[in-house]
Amino acid sequence: MAVLKPTGAFWRGESVNFNIDVATPLLLASGGTSGLDFVFASAPLSFQFNGDTNLASDFFADGKLLLNAASISRVLSWSAAPMIANADMGALEISARLTTANSKLNFGDLKLSLDNNPATGTFEIDPLSTPVKLSGTLAFESLDFDSLAQALPMGQDDSPANVANGSPLRGIDLDLRLSAESAKAGHWPITSVAGTIRVDNGDVLLDLGNGNLAGGEIAGSLHVVGPESARVAAFKFSARNVMADQLIKPEAAFPIISAPVQMQIDLGGGFKDWASFISSAQGSLKAEAGPGTIRNFSADSFVAAIRNGQIFALPESYSGLSAFESATVSADLKQGAAIIDAGELLLAGQRIMLAGAVPYLSGGVALNGLISAQSDPESSASFFVGGSWDKPFVTLVPWPQ
Repeated sequence: MAVLKPTGAFWRGESVNFNIDVATPLLLASGGTSGLDFVFASAPLSFQFNGDTNLASDFFADGKLLLNAASISRVLSWSAAPMIANADMGALEISARLTTANSKLNFGDLKLSLDNNPATGTFEIDPLSTPVKLSGTLAFESLDFDSLAQALPMGQDDSPANVANGSPLRGIDLDLRLSAESAKAGHWPITSVAGTIRVDNGDVLLDLGNGNLAGGEIAGSLHVVGPESARVAAFKFSARNVMADQLIKPEAAFPIISAPVQMQIDLGGGFKDWASFISSAQGSLKAEAGPGTIRNFSADSFVAAIRNGQIFALPESYSGLSAFESATVSADLKQGAAIIDAGELLLAGQRIMLAGAVPYLSGGVALNGLISAQSDPESSASFFVGGSWDKPFVTLVPWPQ
């Protein structure tokens, strides 16, 4: 048996300790297989391997691996890895059976905890390929898509180092399949999630293949491509039979649709980060809902006020419950606003048409409306809704020709 246990070592300003215990060193040196216990300890990272190894031309290892990192971000910064050094990534714990074959590292029976979110699965790394290949399957109990998106450096980085050296994502080829019993995207609770993260030559694909949300199904993807100085992205989102009222707090004091909603959103544009993408991207939105009800909305008082020629604050009609047959909207999305070219709401005996702009980033509204009886389309009255989301006003104006 041979034991190597150096003390007092420092690397990049951190104290490191490690212990190497070889069961049969002469056998190992002559190309045979020997038992090996390897322990590495430092403040940012610690790991240990207990198993068998062989130092022949095709390196062999088979044993138990344990790894702990208090902060992935700190480990990457400490190791001077440019890949995600500025990302906000928390604690990582790994327990797995590590084996090697054909110069690849295989992590079987993998148990992983990322920011206290446990997962199980398998993972494989091919460190000798160019770029380095990583693939695997992870099943989480819960998953936070916002944190996941922030952890990947997908956007534009104009730093001198990045311009000179190229995106760090160009150094890996990643294909990771994810699933989760529950997940969160923004404030949306999603269940039965299945998705994929792919990185290919610096291009990134985040794909939500399917998920259950508010009684319906959703799917979406974000695909970011291009050189570091000019990243572009395509975002797609679809919803089917999602109950919109289940996504809004019951105490909300504005009209809430209670009906199955179908929706399709497509956006494209330059990508530096998610916020700038949303504010500058262009695309389209199509949605339809119904039949159902609108909570916190009195259709009778709204129609009566319009037909009586009143000027009023829209929240004055925020009471009661109104049934509706269908609601549809088609809009262009650009510069942080939805430009509605066709909107229609069919109430009991009444038809309301809408067109105009809803600046969703600033919380404004500027819509022309036309209301008519379904039985008598000629008996119409036109109006304008303008102001802020929290208190828009309704005035009578001619319907634009």
